[in-house]
Amino acid sequence: MSVLAIDCGTQSLRAIIFSEKGEVLAAEKVDFEPYYSRNIGWAEQSPKIYWESLAKATKQLKEKFRNIFNSIEAVTLTTQRATIVVVDQHGNPLRDAFIWLDEREAVGKPKLYLHEKLAFWLIKKLPTAEMAYRRSKANWIKQFEPQIWSKIHKYLLLSGYLTYKLVGEYIDSTASQVGYIPFDYKYKCWIKSPYHYKWRLFGVERERLANLVNPGEILGYITKTAAQFTGLKEGIPVIAAGADKQCETLGVGCLSPNVGSISLGTTATIQTTTTKYVEVIPFIPPYPSILPNAYNPEIGISRGFWLVTWFKKEFAHSEVREAEELDTFPEKILDKYLREIPDGSDGLIIQPTWTAGPERPFSRGAIIGFSDRHTRLHVYKAIIEGIAYALLEGKKNIERKTG
Repeated sequence: MSVLAIDCGTQSLRAIIFSEKGEVLAAEKVDFEPYYSRNIGWAEQSPKIYWESLAKATKQLKEKFRNIFNSIEAVTLTTQRATIVVVDQHGNPLRDAFIWLDEREAVGKPKLYLHEKLAFWLIKKLPTAEMAYRRSKANWIKQFEPQIWSKIHKYLLLSGYLTYKLVGEYIDSTASQVGYIPFDYKYKCWIKSPYHYKWRLFGVERERLANLVNPGEILGYITKTAAQFTGLKEGIPVIAAGADKQCETLGVGCLSPNVGSISLGTTATIQTTTTKYVEVIPFIPPYPSILPNAYNPEIGISRGFWLVTWFKKEFAHSEVREAEELDTFPEKILDKYLREIPDGSDGLIIQPTWTAGPERPFSRGAIIGFSDRHTRLHVYKAIIEGIAYALLEGKKNIERKTG
């Protein structure tokens, strides 16, 4: 028996076959462009890229490891979080996907009742609620692409879209629900009351959303069409998993509040796992864990190690060329120089919020403490230290709330 795990990230898709003991039997990776941008701050990608990359990876597995591939008895799926795909009644995308990095915003403010505004004002989160309204892609489509909104049959996360392509049903895992959506993170379901403010905040109706099941339950079975396109056997069950960070937290063995899971990706995060529903920051819910009756409180730095990419692009041209000549990574060259800079970067400090998060909607990135001794390599080390300090701050905030 073996299980195929599909991981659709921002820049690549991986397909890995595991044995029942968790051994990696075979793996394939398909790279693709993370997004294209038609305007400053926009980030889009064709949903076809993800589906075709999935099929390419599975076909490569079948071609190279036929016997192992034929032993697959179940499929599971994880994807990048908060990427939105909208489809018509035939399941065809109506526009390209909004990648989670997309920063466009709707205009205006949510329709909140007086008592709701007062409640947000009392906890000093009214600006956060207004930001959530603006960042909802449903609200943006309504305002700027109303002709598309009128045709939307389902408003899906990427996980829900790929699941539909595999099993032919609009269904998704509760542990994949991360984004500006009317999800009840405490009870792990869509908000039940039609009068709840989240329906007005995020602007999408229940009938446009996917049905949900818990991790470990069956989402559906590989359809004949999906089997022909991917090479998978028709009728194989697809098992609900969760979003990428939740899978990562489970995979590193972070199963209790006394263990932390640090992810150093485009968005740098620190998570833990708790059986209690804990909002580390008011109005910012913990995400649903893949474990039953558990949650993953998280603190994130939105641009995280994207800042390293930014630094390489803007200031490290010589190191990039050197890395190409030595057939290595630019980071390895930079790390060599990094050790020459004293800890603390000679007083240079970076606030790494190049993109404001919902918990601090007006925050901006900053570099302070410049003197004549500082070089661009000081800036690089200050970036690394700034991210580390932000994660440390997140760790302390989580500890205060979880005990």
